[in-house]
This record gives sequence, structure tokens and C-alpha cells, in this order.
Amino acid sequence: MNKITDRDSYLSSIKNRNLKIYLMGELVKEPLENPIIKPSIEAMAETYELAVREPELASVTSPYTGEKINRFFTSASLSNEWLYAPNLFGGSFWNARATTITNAFNAFGIRLSGTLNESNDYFEPRGDIIGMEKFIRPVWTSTRAWFSSNYQKRIALDLGIGYFFVERNDWWEWNYDFEARFRITNQIFLIHKWEQRFQNNSEGYAVSFGTPEYTHNGIIFGNRDRI
Repeated sequence: MNKITDRDSYLSSIKNRNLKIYLMGELVKEPLENPIIKPSIEAMAETYELAVREPELASVTSPYTGEKINRFFTSASLSNEWLYAPNLFGGSFWNARATTITNAFNAFGIRLSGTLNESNDYFEPRGDIIGMEKFIRPVWTSTRAWFSSNYQKRIALDLGIGYFFVERNDWWEWNYDFEARFRITNQIFLIHKWEQRFQNNSEGYAVSFGTPEYTHNGIIFGNRDRI
């Protein structure tokens, strides 16, 4: 494969590769011609074009090779999920992320993900036979932003915050995390991590709390707030 240095060379690198890509159950012959996949490819191509158009902004000199490299990283993907046995459809998912690295080797980025439609969860019902029962999960969208300081420093920090929106009954979630890294030697690190998640009106399997007034032999789902 030829070296990728700009928009045109990037687009040329993914043409005519004879990859088997399926979207919504259909074979995609050429990703660049697909209206759903093409915007993600164009977003990635723009980072290469930006490095050419604004070299001081979009590129940095590698301290290891001395060459100019792109300081922006982006990716996007689409995937389908199936059970192997029994052969049952799970769902269609999308994912996109972007990362930037500064001259001081601090990094920050954003990640987006979600579902294209309702998905089938065959494990949440806790049934005896996988595939006999399913929980239909609504369409959801997840966002996350993060920052990571230079790991070459003796003290480094990682910070992150995320939000999870579900298209059903005011169901939403958010979380944050913090990690401090202390380098004692080049082989020994002391890491302290704190993470907390909040859920509002989330749906899921309801476990038994003692002996209820009325017993039920089937599967019970409920809504709950959780921390």
C-alpha cells in the first residue's frame, strides 16, 4: 500500500479492496458510494486535507522519526451483532471517535456511539434457554469526552465524562471518571482511579427481594434509578 499523505491518497487506499462489508443485512460493494458510510469516510479524509492545508495546526514533528505526522486521529465504524447458536439478530451499531495530540503530548478526544434501530438482548431476561426470551432495547446514543496528560511526566492525569440517552420513558445515564498516575520508576506506577455512574429510569431484569406478597413464575422487568 502506498503512503497516505493527503485526502486523495487516503480515498484511493480504500477503493477496490474487495472487502466484504454488510450494512443492515445487505452487502456493500463500494463503501465510498454508500450514503450511510460515505460521510464517515469523508470525515477521516478531511483530517488528511487539514494537515496539508494547515500544517502548523494539524501536524507535528515526531520526536522519534523526525517526520511530519498527523496529530488528528478519527475513526468510524458500523457493525451488526448476531448470536451464533441459535442464529438470531441482535442489532446494528455505529461508532465514531476523534483524538487530538498537542505538542506537549497531551491528548483529548470525543467518542460517539449508538444503535441504528431497536436491538434484541437475549441475555438480560436470564432465561433457561438462550433465544427463547428477549429484551427489546430502545435506540440509544452515547457520548464521551476525555483528556489524558503526557504519560512521560512523573505525574499524569486521565479525566472523562459521558452521557447516555435512551429513546424510552425518560431513560438517561451519565458517568465521570478520574485517574491519577504516579511514576515511581520506569517499571513501577501507582494508579488511583475513581469512577461513578448514574442511571435514571433505566429498564432491566428485576431480581427477587425476599418473599413478595404475590409470587410470579415469569420474568419481571422494572424501572430503577441507580448510582
